[in-house]
Amino acid sequence: MDVEAMVNEEGGVLRAKIVTMVTLFGVSMLVGCVPMLISMKFNWFTKSTGPNMRSSNRLVIGLLSFGGGVLFATTFMHLLPEVDENIKLLQVFRILIMDTLYN
Repeated sequence: MDVEAMVNEEGGVLRAKIVTMVTLFGVSMLVGCVPMLISMKFNWFTKSTGPNMRSSNRLVIGLLSFGGGVLFATTFMHLLPEVDENIKLLQVFRILIMDTLYN
């Protein structure tokens, strides 16, 4: 493969990564705003609830917590293939020996 083909291939990979990051951000922001939109539609929060709106509705707190957990889990699930690849490389080069992990 010549240098120009490699540069074009790397540019395509970079473009795909950027599109994926922007898409994931947009979808995450949209889905993250759903609990607030639901609460506004059903008037769960009114002026009479006072300054502590967090404790006034358990459903919204539950939805927000679930959404945060999904984003947190997605982050670590995304990292697992890279960690597995790096562990295999460390084993190949004898930097990480599996016997030391079990002793």
